[in-house]
Amino acid sequence: MKTEEKEDLQEIRDDKVRRFIEKSHKQYVAGQSRPAEELLAELRDIARRSRLSTKRRRK
Repeated sequence: MKTEEKEDLQEIRDDKVRRFIEKSHKQYVAGQSRPAEELLAELRDIARRSRLSTKRRRK
C-alpha cells in the first residue's frame, strides 16, 4: 500500500474528517453547491486584492 493510500485511510477513520465529508455531501445533495469556476474566480479576486493591499503597505 502506498503512503498516500495509508494517509487517506487514516483521514477517513478520523471522526472530524468523516463529519466534514458527511456535512458537505448533504449540502451538495441539497443543491447548496456552486460551480468550481465560480469558486476559482472568487479565490483569484481575493488573491488579487491581497497582492494590491500588500503593495500599498510597502509604499
